Amino acid sequence: MEGYFNLNKESLNKLFPFFIELNDELNIVACGNSIKKILGDISGENFNDIFEIVRPKFAFASTYDSFTKNTNKLIIFQTKKTTFLHKFKGDFFLEDAENKLFILSTPWLVNASELKPYNLDLNDFAIHDALPDQIQLLSSMEIINNDFKIINEQLRKEQNKLIEKSEFIEEIALLPDQNPNPIFRITFNGEIKYANPSAHKIFENVQQWFDLDMKQMLIKKNQTTISEDQIIHNDNYYSVIFAPIAEKKYFNIYFINNTKTINYEKSLITTNSRLDK
Repeated sequence: MEGYFNLNKESLNKLFPFFIELNDELNIVACGNSIKKILGDISGENFNDIFEIVRPKFAFASTYDSFTKNTNKLIIFQTKKTTFLHKFKGDFFLEDAENKLFILSTPWLVNASELKPYNLDLNDFAIHDALPDQIQLLSSMEIINNDFKIINEQLRKEQNKLIEKSEFIEEIALLPDQNPNPIFRITFNGEIKYANPSAHKIFENVQQWFDLDMKQMLIKKNQTTISEDQIIHNDNYYSVIFAPIAEKKYFNIYFINNTKTINYEKSLITTNSRLDK
């Protein structure tokens, strides 16, 4: 942009703290206080020794004539010799009255963490510069994003715990089905709610067997305390444990096959009898 631009250095620093003033040889005549905070006082240095133009990308000669012909265009330039690469964006301004060339710029920053390498704080920017507000907004968004990441990680961990618990519960739930001995759940009034595969295998018609052999036994059982009984089925001896769940009004009934133990005891008795003779 071209026009009249007559400001003292104090006003210029307040409005454009990152300004760079160039002469016709592109030597730096003066620079803003905020530029000095980043790079020190670079007055007297040649622009091309300190900086290079990054945009526009087309052939852009780093000469005074080229700069003056490209006013009203966004330029991006960066440092050459600094350890940390400092980037700036701005445009050229030519003051007609004294034929002075200025670069009115501001740092190219994307978040608040980049202020430190630039040796800047938010007070080093002009009041009208929207960059501090953008940085604060981006910082807030970054904080929110990090919070979301933390919450997401916590949810992922909780989900994994729930999956593990679900798998554990599923395995426990399979235990009655995998038990080689019969297991029943029967209501206090004699309705079979559950019989595991072993029960169906051993007693075949479970409901018929229960009605004939077990129903009367169950009716007589105490509905508040655990009790035990013995039954014989197909030459097999079973201990039957009745575990009442009073609040649910049913028995969990567990069968234990004692056939081998009882047959062994009988064998011992027979042997002892023979020896006594």
